[in-house]
Amino acid sequence: MKGLQKMCLEELKEEARKRGYTEIRREQADAPWVPLASWNGFWAGTGIPMMSVEVQYRMDQDTVIVTKTFEGAEHIYRLR
Repeated sequence: MKGLQKMCLEELKEEARKRGYTEIRREQADAPWVPLASWNGFWAGTGIPMMSVEVQYRMDQDTVIVTKTFEGAEHIYRLR
């Protein structure tokens, strides 16, 4: 899913709203659907005091791919 436009949280939420999505949930067993409007995004903390990292969001249809700098892992969310 490389090559998708990177967005900040507000850009992602606005684009999702334009496409008619109202809820989001993490692609994980038993994760609840939450209203997109009240979703605070992915936690940017590191567990190290006074250090946070950049969180980038990419959208591919109803899939949101979240990455944190220095982590490398992708976290997948679904929209509906």
